[in-house]
Amino acid sequence: MPADNSEYWSGWLPLVPTPFISVPSFWSDLHGAKIRSVGLPSASDEARIVAYDLTGRRLEVSHHRTGRLAGALTVGRTGRLASYRRALQERLAPVVGAGAPATA
Repeated sequence: MPADNSEYWSGWLPLVPTPFISVPSFWSDLHGAKIRSVGLPSASDEARIVAYDLTGRRLEVSHHRTGRLAGALTVGRTGRLASYRRALQERLAPVVGAGAPATA
């Protein structure tokens, strides 16, 4: 092994770093309410109430930053998150493709 370890380890490191492309999410079941979230609602500058039913204990809120979807939060509407996750993943795809190395 060379005295300077950087020569050895440089062959093991990727030339272009691969970005983390997963859409963040969390869930919690609290007192019978299924709380789910995708994206980064905390990074939003606007929250839009999409559906609200107090007696049915259901809530759906989409979060936006400069008019673009940033995340979503639901209570009792878990089936609605799939469309939000897809929309957020599609926004990430061009960013990832731009940094990827060209393949032959």
